[in-house]
Amino acid sequence: MLPTPDYTILDHLTAMCAVVDFNCRYLYVNKATAKHEQMSREEMLGRTILELHPNNETDLILSHLKECFRTRRAVEFEDPLSKWKIKIEPVSEGAFIHWIRLPASKTKVKIKGNKSLSMLDGGFPPRSVESRVLEIDGWLDALDVRTKETNAHITVVADTTVTLARLAGIPEGELVYIRYGALLHDIGKIGIPDAILLKPGTLTPDEWNIIRKHPLYAYDLFYPVEFLRGCLSIPYSHHERWDGTGYPQGLKGEQIPLPARLFAVADVWDTLSADRVYRKAWQPEKIMEYIQGQSGSQFDSQAVDLFLRAKGI
Repeated sequence: MLPTPDYTILDHLTAMCAVVDFNCRYLYVNKATAKHEQMSREEMLGRTILELHPNNETDLILSHLKECFRTRRAVEFEDPLSKWKIKIEPVSEGAFIHWIRLPASKTKVKIKGNKSLSMLDGGFPPRSVESRVLEIDGWLDALDVRTKETNAHITVVADTTVTLARLAGIPEGELVYIRYGALLHDIGKIGIPDAILLKPGTLTPDEWNIIRKHPLYAYDLFYPVEFLRGCLSIPYSHHERWDGTGYPQGLKGEQIPLPARLFAVADVWDTLSADRVYRKAWQPEKIMEYIQGQSGSQFDSQAVDLFLRAKGI
């Protein structure tokens, strides 16, 4: 069974988000939401939206919340007054609300350049492509400021993973989710304290245990947002190993989602191909020897075979 989302992981996200119960009473608000409302979170929790805004400015969001509660389907709309794009997702407690400022800032990874892919590949419905691209832009912005992973690495690994997915016969309509999942594979690291994530020295065993929680944090971030659930297989499972010795679930063999198995090979290839502070880049022959040597233990042998095929070997 998947874990219950821990919304506190959203505390430091720059985007505003909140959870309300079926009476539109705030159960959770992140810091950005409280700051925007010029209140403390303690002042907001337990109070209804109407109590905090006793006028007609809340009519629009309340009507859409009622629609979400009634249909248990996601709702998205633009507030003509504030110019916010607002997404409401059904969750067990009631609804998850995410405010997206328009226009979104451009990230270093040019996600908007892939917007046509989303529409052509039959991924997200065309009516909501723009808002979904904007929302993923926001996640990438958050990831940019928390990790030291290069944007070139992220993009190359995402492209390679999509290539392998095509070779594996994954339907074209699913490729957009795989691409975004690969781009956001380390999104859970925004929940790791800076003292650990950016530590220049060797991590202690306890610190490693905290680092290994980042796939769980990715689940907590993505699961409340309906369309991001389709991107979750890579962020949640990319540290699983074919032999069952990975984390966070210790999945084995084909229990591991195929996109995560493909990503694992692409990620190791590109990571070992680049210089790091603690080592020089490996030669391609050495990397290939390592990947083939880990086939059937760290990696799915079929994923390795597809990678060799993609490389023309």
